Order: sequence, then structure tokens, then C-alpha cells
Amino acid sequence: MPPGRSSLGGRNLPRKSHRKSRLGCKNCKQRRIKCDEQKPSCTNCIKHSIPCDYNNTNGAGPAAAAPRLLASRPITPAATSTSTPPTPLPPGSPNPNLPLYTTTELELLHNYYTSTAPSLSSNPALSHFWRADVPALSFRRPCLLNGLFSISALHLARFRPHSRAAYLAQADVYWDRALRSATPLLESISDENCHAVYVFSILAAFYLLGKGPQPGDFLAAVDSGQMSGAGTLLHIRSTRVIIESADGEAAALRTGPVAVLFDVGMRSVQARWSLPERENEHALVQELRFVHAYLVPHDESDVYVNEIDNLSRSFNAVAGERSGGGGASTQVVFVWLYKLSDEFLDCLRQREPMALTIFAYFVVLLKELEGAWYLQGWVEHLIAGIYHALSPGTRTWVRTPIERVGWIPPV
Repeated sequence: MPPGRSSLGGRNLPRKSHRKSRLGCKNCKQRRIKCDEQKPSCTNCIKHSIPCDYNNTNGAGPAAAAPRLLASRPITPAATSTSTPPTPLPPGSPNPNLPLYTTTELELLHNYYTSTAPSLSSNPALSHFWRADVPALSFRRPCLLNGLFSISALHLARFRPHSRAAYLAQADVYWDRALRSATPLLESISDENCHAVYVFSILAAFYLLGKGPQPGDFLAAVDSGQMSGAGTLLHIRSTRVIIESADGEAAALRTGPVAVLFDVGMRSVQARWSLPERENEHALVQELRFVHAYLVPHDESDVYVNEIDNLSRSFNAVAGERSGGGGASTQVVFVWLYKLSDEFLDCLRQREPMALTIFAYFVVLLKELEGAWYLQGWVEHLIAGIYHALSPGTRTWVRTPIERVGWIPPV
């Protein structure tokens, strides 16, 4: 068949016109591939993440290609690789290997700044700390930056159910990285790293809570009777080790970047966390004291009396916040967990009915925070765990907490 003639009807078909050019960037010429000559960087150079010499011709520098490079990378669960460290260059030289975050990481950082950080505290000073101070600290500590990515992913998973699985996977990936980089710091707390360690311990609590309830883990005890490897209650108490070390090796903790947590957070608790007179106690605490006096021999009650007193202080503090026109704060609720004694935790591990009953009354207090995204589902999970841990004959002791949280026992 003659050239240019089609087998369909024998008609001549025009050849497709194209533009020939001997221009093109040096990278495309060396690779002997067609260059589309787009500026400031051609598509091939963007695709392969290499500097295009078109940048050098217009003086824009390789940094000008960064926005297009980022825009070319889709937001997918798989795009969770860490950034490439910058290559050292002489002072004043343009750096073609600037560290670039994935668009997934930029999305998570944006969500953290605009949505997650404000949700971590209703106190304006503490909200500013989470939104501005913690990110600034995290740029020097990979464990914190990856921790922020993880918490932000959990937050998105709550409110974007169609992508929940993908965001949960991202949260786990980034938390694994955060934990690996934090381990050396946790093994040796010092003036230099105590700020990062303390913030990381709080992020860990948000991560464990934000992951949601896990089967068998109702904050303290698990089905085997042992503490969970990621037991949320145990972890919340572990922050005591870091805070108490502030009087020793980590004295800078109270004067450095996290000092606001003590100046504002702790003072707000101390201002309201006082033991009221018995006749002025919350009705639930009075009922709990009656149950305790009826069921527990006097010589075995010391460990329980202390925890009931602290619970009374927390109920009193929440009532004070409500009378001031606000809602319950995480500080005055979780301070009860923070102050739990080792003896009481042992009673919880052993499923002592009185310890479980006291814990059930704490769950009523926890319900005050049910609007927090990272606590969704916990109240029902905890009260159900306590109910099933008690024998049928002792479940009547937690009837009031069950009614207060609105949970319905199984038939």
C-alpha cells in the first residue's frame, strides 16, 4: 500500500502535525526524551524530583518548582514517607534538594493548626500553646512532629467517615515513627529534652484516647486481669513521673516552653480542686460514701477514702466551672486519674467491686467531656466494662452511674 494511503476506501489521510524543537532542558537531552519546555520546570523534571535548568535561566531558583512539585503529588494514604534530609551546600549556594513534605503531611499539619489544636483545650492560653508553641517545638523534635501528624489524622478520621480507614492507617504510621524517635528521650530525661518528653506524653494520651475504645480495655484493666500494653489510664498516670522530675533533673520544665501548662493549667485546677464540706458535696459523692461505708470494713477503707475524697474535689471543681458560665475542663476531670494511688490501681486490676464502683462514679464525671472528639464512645465503653466485670450480685451498686450516663445493660 502506498505511503499515506488508508486501507479504508483508499483515501489519503493527513499526517498529524507536530512542533519540532531542538531546545529543551539539559536533563531531557541527556535522557533523550521529549521535553515540553514548561517553565520554571519541565514536567519530566518535576516528575522525577530533579532540578530543571530552566530555573537557572530565569533566576527563580530551584525553590520556585517546589509548589508545582507538591501539587503534582496526590493525597493518598500511601504518601506517608518521611522528608529527605537536605544536602549540605556552601553558604549562599542554591539548594536543589530542599526538604519537601508530602501533600498528606501538609494536609495533616493544616488540619492540626486550624481544627485539632483548638479542640485540645477550651482555655485560650492553652489553646494558643497547642496551636503555636507545640508546632514550633516540634520542628526540632521529629517525635513531636510525627505525633502532631498522627493526632491530626485521628481527628480527620472522626469527621470523614468515608476516608476513616485511610486516616487511621496514617495515624498508626506516624505514631510508630513518633514512638521510635521518642524512645531515646524517654530513657534519659534532661533539662534539654524534658519539654519535648512532656509534650510527647500528653500527645500519647490524646493518641490512645483518639484511637477509640479497644475490646477489653476500659482505661485500666483488661480481660486478662493485667494492665494493657497501651493502657490509657496507666499512661495518663505516667505523666506524673515527668512532672515530679521537674524538681530534679528536669527543673527547666517549669520555666521553659511548656511552663504555660503549669502556670495556667495547674493553677486552674488548684483554684477549684478543694474538698467541700460533707453537707455541700455532690449528691453522687454522698451516695458513693454511703455505699462505701455499708460495704467496706473500716480497716480496709483507707485506699478507697482517699480516692472518694479526690473524686469529691473533682465534682466540686466541675460545679465551680459550670457556675462560672463555662463547661468542664479536661484538667479538673483527668486530675483524678493523675492522682490515683498505686494501691487503688492494684484493686482495679484485681476487679475489687468497691474499686470498680468508685471508677463507675468517675465515668459520670467523664461524661461532662463527651463533646470532645477524642472521648467519643469512651463513656459507654467504660460503664459496660465495669458492669460486666462485676458479679450479678454487685451490679446494683453501679445502678446510679449507669442511669446517669444513659447506658442500657443487656437483657
